[in-house]
Amino acid sequence: MRSVNKKIQILILLLAVSIILSGCGGVKQGSMEDTAKTFFQAMVNGDEETLNKINKSDPLDQPTHFLISYYAPGYADLDISDFYFEVDEENERVLVKRKATDKVFASYNIQKIGNKYYYMGS
Repeated sequence: MRSVNKKIQILILLLAVSIILSGCGGVKQGSMEDTAKTFFQAMVNGDEETLNKINKSDPLDQPTHFLISYYAPGYADLDISDFYFEVDEENERVLVKRKATDKVFASYNIQKIGNKYYYMGS
């Protein structure tokens, strides 16, 4: 019972933060790094609306609802300031590395479509 209450509290907190952040301006997609950071923060916040805007991955592979339900819980306790983002434009990838260990936490495929960048998968 206590675990369920804790999960509900975390969910309420994430929703409140998402609502607050959604009012703070548009989605940053001007560069590969901006899009990777936006994706990372949306995963931390469980922000499905932002993920829907930047997620152009194969709908059969990584649809937004799958990212939110399967991967986002692994991001919930993370702080973006503990990571740095390394852009590999040639391979259209952004490596997310932990500052403390220099180990890769995630690798995002980020591609430009029109004048914006989008998450295309891991």
